[in-house]
Amino acid sequence: MNVVERPYVGLVFFVPGLTETLRVNGRAEISTDPEHLEPLAINGKPPISVLQVTVEEAFLHCAKALIRARLWDADAQVDRSRYPSYGRVLADQIAGADAAEIDAGEAESAKTELY
Repeated sequence: MNVVERPYVGLVFFVPGLTETLRVNGRAEISTDPEHLEPLAINGKPPISVLQVTVEEAFLHCAKALIRARLWDADAQVDRSRYPSYGRVLADQIAGADAAEIDAGEAESAKTELY
């Protein structure tokens, strides 16, 4: 969805281990204002932009859906090997892309360029 064209968002906040969630609905806009970026800097590096949400409604959801889904139960989680890697998904969509190369680059990037 393009937030610039349709600025309404619905967000659901999950906290690992908790079964209740927080739902926030509101109007969103992208901001590059340094006043908004600086407080979010990590290791001195601020984000390029932020999504600023003006909350129109917020409410808690009960735990029933997450309890039934067993989302936080390790024994209910799917083995990662059953799904294609990030690199494989991209290579299937981009002519000439190499899945192994993408996966290796992403693994290194996650270690060295997280922030």
